[in-house]
Amino acid sequence: MALSIYNGVAFIPVGSNVLIAPLASVEVRRESDNALAALYSNEAGTAALANPFTADASARFSFYAAGLAGGYKVKVSKDGNEVELRHVAIGRAAQFDISDTMGLTLQAETIADFNDALGLGPASTPSFAQVLLGGDPTNALHAVTRQYVDTLQSGLDAKPSVHAASTGNVNLNAPGTTLDAVTMVSGRRYLIKDQSAPQQNGIYLFNGSAAAMTRASDMDAWAEVPGAFTYVEEGTANAESGWLCTADQGGTLDTTAMTWSKFWGPNTFQPLDATLTTMAALATVSDRGIYFTATDVAALFTLTSFGRSLVDDADATAARSTLGLVIGTDVQAFDTDLNAIAALVSAANQLPYATGAGTWALTTLSAFARTLIDDADAATARQTLGIEEAIIFAASDETTAIVTGTNKVKFRMPYAFTLTGVRASLSTAQATGVIFTVDINEAGVSILSTKLTIDNTELTSFTAATAAVLSDTSLANDAEISVDVDQVGDGTAKGLKVMLIGRKT
Repeated sequence: MALSIYNGVAFIPVGSNVLIAPLASVEVRRESDNALAALYSNEAGTAALANPFTADASARFSFYAAGLAGGYKVKVSKDGNEVELRHVAIGRAAQFDISDTMGLTLQAETIADFNDALGLGPASTPSFAQVLLGGDPTNALHAVTRQYVDTLQSGLDAKPSVHAASTGNVNLNAPGTTLDAVTMVSGRRYLIKDQSAPQQNGIYLFNGSAAAMTRASDMDAWAEVPGAFTYVEEGTANAESGWLCTADQGGTLDTTAMTWSKFWGPNTFQPLDATLTTMAALATVSDRGIYFTATDVAALFTLTSFGRSLVDDADATAARSTLGLVIGTDVQAFDTDLNAIAALVSAANQLPYATGAGTWALTTLSAFARTLIDDADAATARQTLGIEEAIIFAASDETTAIVTGTNKVKFRMPYAFTLTGVRASLSTAQATGVIFTVDINEAGVSILSTKLTIDNTELTSFTAATAAVLSDTSLANDAEISVDVDQVGDGTAKGLKVMLIGRKT
């Protein structure tokens, strides 16, 4: 089985930001039929991988899959947020539509390889609105990423990665053979960051266990020090971490302290968590505690010195002592009803009710019932129940042909009313001519942005080719309602009625 590997980093949009997502769920589907893809954890395809699966604690993930025409969809989700990468190529896909691809990793050594991977002809010259590159340039002919340019603009100085980094003082004249449990290799780069004499810190080359280490050529002058950052490849304590030099301009090499600060790596950041995010947004002040008003919605409350003396009590006896309470004297005496309620085994969506004197049972309290009994008034309850009514009135008689005109009928609303729709009907349809058109006004102002129409030979606006659109859905109590006939056809239409559909507010 010929399989190719896909390596990715899990990220999700949160508001206007894009954040990495450790331990996010990753789901892979075929673009062609939206079916879950067959994934493997090895190139030979002998070890099946669950789909969906979970990214690691550093938000990285990888899988093996077969190259596929049209590519795959890779969806990353965590804490209710998700992003889907479309038309992702695994290996050499035959063809795919790049127009809606949010992220794409494509490797090709020649233009012919590139066109072949995209399913294009050898002479094609495709253009793209956005191309997502796999990393910053490391070669003079590599494409430059936006983040690389932004880094240069912000005053940071990216240095090539180091093999390992120190965890304490290092004898630079005879460094030994290992650094952070990594066997050092002659000629490779190492970050020395923990010297008791911090002016000795920097990036060095290893020249042998008994030979003096020498500063790397890209950090052997002070001008190359401020804003420098690098990544550590291996080590027990420092593997896969990033370090930034916080020293300022104007120093002197081997004289001015060169301090380093960790900005990336395991345990550097708290994984994204909706509960912690809402807590972090609170402006804390003295004598306040945090509580939750809803799922992942936090607020502050006053926590007095007495309150703290209560919440630090070890048990109920201590709490009663703090409160100055004696059972049977200062608290509720035994009650048959309370005792019966206490004997019930509570469960989700259950409500206690009395079945007799001193006897209680549980009944189901559905999610719908909770949405009804928490309504503040009858109008809200009607809305929850989806109850609608229709106010129907005639705007002409049944025998006289209808002509255009305003104020065909006027009346006043008996109560405030929330509109959800309007209709018109005829007892006799017109056969030809311009479309029969009706307008409805509140206090002389139309409540329709697209007026009611009844198509020729039809008796109702319900079947109209163009549906009416409401511009005012709230009719006030005692508001004057009037109906205009804006347009008629051959003059044969009769018996106009208008309906206001909605509910009492």
